Amino acid sequence: MLFKRFLSITPVTSQAAATAIKPKRPPTAFSYYFKQNVKQICEANNVKTVDAMKIAGKKWRSFSESEKQKYFDEVKPLLEDYQAQLKEFEKNLPPKRPATSFGLYLKEVSPDRRAQNPGLNQVEIMKLVSNEWKNMDESLRNKYREQFAEQLAVYNKAVEKFKKSA
Repeated sequence: MLFKRFLSITPVTSQAAATAIKPKRPPTAFSYYFKQNVKQICEANNVKTVDAMKIAGKKWRSFSESEKQKYFDEVKPLLEDYQAQLKEFEKNLPPKRPATSFGLYLKEVSPDRRAQNPGLNQVEIMKLVSNEWKNMDESLRNKYREQFAEQLAVYNKAVEKFKKSA
């Protein structure tokens, strides 16, 4: 996401969230294949693990879809388990603070500014949008301030609920 510091801040923590450990992503089908075959590849070709990865990659690309499917099927239950654990982990996270009024404006207009100015990098886009914000009419700015106030009220209610449940 573009310019994260303007778009989200998460200051609220709980003991459960602080001690929770994010589940580890399962291996890809290729990683699973490589882990099963690394010793054989190293011994057969008399190479180190780094070079074995290159050999395994070439071999993997030469596999038919049905040969690859075997590894995808073996990884699928691991992925489903990971997704369930991740969902449970995310339930214990505190709510995210909404983007500031400037952050809301930035999120809305930066894609257009990038399309209008394809040669500019992100810093230059940010300067352009920032100047627009500074020179913007107060009534337009208040639109974004009201959106922020509404989102902040929802956030504060969520924080209170989170603190009670923690």
